[in-house]
Parts: sequence; C-alpha cells; structure tokens
Amino acid sequence: MKFDNILVSGCSWCEHPYDYVGGERYRKTDAKPYSIKDIQNRDFGKLLSDKFNADYKNLANAGNSNDIIFYNVWKYIQQNQLNNSLVIIGLTEITRFFVHHKKKRKILKPTMPKRYKDLFNISEKDLKKFHEVRYSLFDDELMCEEIIMMCDLLEKYLESRGSKLLVFNSFTKNINYESRNYFYNGFKTWAEYIESYDNEYIFNRHPNSYDHQILTNDLYEYLNG
Repeated sequence: MKFDNILVSGCSWCEHPYDYVGGERYRKTDAKPYSIKDIQNRDFGKLLSDKFNADYKNLANAGNSNDIIFYNVWKYIQQNQLNNSLVIIGLTEITRFFVHHKKKRKILKPTMPKRYKDLFNISEKDLKKFHEVRYSLFDDELMCEEIIMMCDLLEKYLESRGSKLLVFNSFTKNINYESRNYFYNGFKTWAEYIESYDNEYIFNRHPNSYDHQILTNDLYEYLNG
C-alpha cells in the first residue's frame, strides 16, 4: 500500500507524546529526558509517514472536539487538493463541541476554566448556565450516531479523492460506536490498549513515545495486512 500523504487529526492524544511530563512510567522510554521542543518527530503519524515515505501533516490539537477534528481534515484537504492520502482520526471525548464566535471556531468543554469566559465576553455565570442547559439535553447514543454520520460522509469524500480513512477511539470508555470498516480493530480504546501491556499505566494519562512507537508498528502491519 502506498500513500502520498498522511494526515492525523485528533486531540492531545494524537498531537504528540507526553514523555516530558515525567513520572515513574516514563523511565522505560529512551526519550527521557526531553522537552516539548523535541516532540515533533515522535508522534505515531510522523513515524508512520516515515515508513510509507509520505508527506505528513498533524492537525491534532489539545482540547479538540470531534466536530472540529473532522472540519480540520476537510478544510486542509480542500485547501491543498490532496489525493491518495491516508487520514487517521483519533476520536475524543464526545461532550466537547465548537462554537462560532467572531468568525472563529472555539472549543467548549463541560468544565470550563474561568479564563474561558474572556474568550466569549460573557459572564462566568452565563457560561455555566449555557453548559447546564446544553448537557441537560445531551444524549450519548445520539451523539455517537452523529459522529458515525460524520465519519461516513468523510469516508465517501476521501474515497472520491482516492484516499483512505482510519478511525480509532482515543480514550472514551463506555461508548459504543456502530461498526464500520474504517475503524481500526486492534483495540476498543487506545488507553485500554496501553493499559493491557503496561501495568504502570494510569488510565487516561497521555501516551508516551513508547506507546506511539507501538501504535506505529501496529498500524503499519494493519495497513499492509
């Protein structure tokens, strides 16, 4: 299998390894000590693109919501007219979403730091009320259905450009997505997979460079299987 481009989109889990945060578990990685400045060439997407000799773009960003993850992929491919690409999406927490504000897209989460109120020029009280109303109407099952809809549409769009979609759940437990061929079948969540081979791992802690290397090898084998 040959790709000209590899794109990764997700939240902090796909952005880069987190060895630099320290902790007992990180003693097993050959990257420690290293700083956040050294992370650019250590995430699974970059390692995978090296194996495929493909151009690489990482669109992941800490705190991203699933809707902005999909939007970023679509926009980047449109702007750059990419074909024959592999797009890897790491799904994130389903309660995050983006809003349009002053011609920009900003992410909202169930628990918002006080400083976020300044981004929207509204009171902390009003922002809290907004979240209370939204999440009182939230339905996990229907949100999962909406995410599958976005995946289905993105897959068809990518196919029209001779490209492939690969999706996995980064860390959200107790979420049941409807089965699709574009889902990576190597684990239910990346977090649970790490937990299965490392008894020092604390669930939902970010992956380190060791985990990114393992995922790289697994995905490479899967894509060439």
